[in-house]
Amino acid sequence: MTTDLEKLSPTQLKSLISRGILRVMEETPEYKKHAALRGQPIHVSQAAREYDIPHPTISRWVKKGYIKTLGKDGNKLLLDWSYVAYCAEVYKTRKGKGKWIFDENGLPYTPET
Repeated sequence: MTTDLEKLSPTQLKSLISRGILRVMEETPEYKKHAALRGQPIHVSQAAREYDIPHPTISRWVKKGYIKTLGKDGNKLLLDWSYVAYCAEVYKTRKGKGKWIFDENGLPYTPET
């Protein structure tokens, strides 16, 4: 895990540490379904095609710290496939224009009642 953390930019690392997003996400049942994919790389464009999710949506998740990056392959950003699969699953069950997909901790958003 230390090696993976070294690949994150200082800004990403600070954000993730302060919010504890990755640790919180990894404890969800949705993430655990995809844990076997952990550490396997996938390009942003490949993830967009694989899961039929707009490229900008995936890029936004990366910027918010919901998807861990593994580095670069030339000019292509490599993402950790397990986080992509987790986010895609949550997205598919909650998608819709104007709907919140995740809360501030990267967990599936549930409206307060």
